[in-house]
Amino acid sequence: PRCVLAAEHGLRLKWGAESPWVDAAPQVAAAAQHAAWKGDVLRLMEHYAERTPGSYIDDKETTVTWYHVDSDAGHGSWLAKQLLVQLQEASTRLPILVSRGDRCIDVCHQLAPTCPTLAEICLAQMHQALRARHAKATRARARSRELQDPE
Repeated sequence: PRCVLAAEHGLRLKWGAESPWVDAAPQVAAAAQHAAWKGDVLRLMEHYAERTPGSYIDDKETTVTWYHVDSDAGHGSWLAKQLLVQLQEASTRLPILVSRGDRCIDVCHQLAPTCPTLAEICLAQMHQALRARHAKATRARARSRELQDPE
């Protein structure tokens, strides 16, 4: 494929425009999707979303992100710091990783970053393609020799 898309911290991959989304590490994706951590995180984020006009929550399969892009910059930043502290405290009892981005706070399951990186996956795909190409060339050379020297 000419383009490989990765989403959900690398847990979901799409190998070209026509292919479906697939789990890069199915066992990790399952743990991240079905964990009880999301309920606690969503409750905290909803509390802050209610107090921050212009903010919103993006609840995906394996991550939850609170955005304050459209809120007052000072107010949003102030509440983001408070939310970040509460989520970091929650991470001592929940299997989550918390990160702060540009006017957002992202939370994912602690196993999400352990999935294979896109570079590792692409390298494995490339090695597989090279092995297949080498095997095909070896078979072609063997057939050519058989045709040249029919004993």
